Amino acid sequence: MQKDSKHFSIRIAAADTSQLPDFLAVEADRHLEDLSARYGWTIQKGLAIMCVRTQAEFAARVTGLPRMDASGVCFGNNVLFVSPQDMPRGAPAINWSDVLRHELAHTVTVTLSDCRVPRWFTEGISVASQAVIDTAWDVPFATAIEMGILPELSSFNRWFNRPQYSWQVPAGYFMAGVFVQWFEAEHGPKATRELLERFRTGEGGATALAAVSKEGLPQLQARFHERLKELS
Repeated sequence: MQKDSKHFSIRIAAADTSQLPDFLAVEADRHLEDLSARYGWTIQKGLAIMCVRTQAEFAARVTGLPRMDASGVCFGNNVLFVSPQDMPRGAPAINWSDVLRHELAHTVTVTLSDCRVPRWFTEGISVASQAVIDTAWDVPFATAIEMGILPELSSFNRWFNRPQYSWQVPAGYFMAGVFVQWFEAEHGPKATRELLERFRTGEGGATALAAVSKEGLPQLQARFHERLKELS
């Protein structure tokens, strides 16, 4: 079935409950307007959300494979996620409003940067925007601290694209979220917007971070690492 909200065209598997369309319409508009105001993004036309019935269909549409360890994904102006009804019995509870907000934050950051935002930074903004931080990241984060392996800001993407350890991706999500929360606490959301605009012009992550923070990257990274250790 299809339901249009103020900003979205929403398509939902017909087998889903009648409550889901109204929930998506209200939450999607609320989150998008809040993120738009926070980062100075002009809401665009042609935004769409699709909710598919099964995890298998979700994975096939995203990767062409039968399984994917995720519940939502963003393709710029389009967001896809799997129906809450297909969650395995006994699986940890998911805050579906947060899933939606996480993916819509990607819509904002990907479009503001013209798809040039570093993976770690867009994930950091999405995690920082959530109301609840996933407790499943606690153990990976603790492992990173215990092993003394913390991300270099100049190569943070490797934690997502070329991880050396199984815990690096979930720990990377958490640490990226910590960075954005910490960075915005010091410099405000306008600084994040400036970074996204710099990425849009093709400026590298290390250069952009140093310019916006007005401090050398080694100093910024050292203070970030201290912040991570404070949380351990």
